Amino acid sequence: FRNILSRGSGSTIVCVVGGAAEALHASPGRLELHLMQRKGFVRQALIYGASLVPVIGLGENDIWEVYQSGALHSLQLRLQKLLGFAIPVFFGRGVFSYGFGFLPHRRPIDV
Repeated sequence: FRNILSRGSGSTIVCVVGGAAEALHASPGRLELHLMQRKGFVRQALIYGASLVPVIGLGENDIWEVYQSGALHSLQLRLQKLLGFAIPVFFGRGVFSYGFGFLPHRRPIDV
């Protein structure tokens, strides 16, 4: 983060602020933002004089289904603490079957 910002103008960083916490709580029809504890990127932008361009995509949670069960969710949370990132179990639609697969559902995303 600092290495790229210290290069000066012309460099771009995409920062997914919600990260692992949002990934594990994603579900269709619901948008849950985790921003209150994620302010370090603003501090870094101020230090290096970088511009912040806020962008939000509405409908991203509708293109995938995230499998959430009690035992699996607690394992995911433990792995998230240990590794620093989440491993969500997700599925979408199939090529010939729309019931299950690993392609995203055909739903709009508004940015």
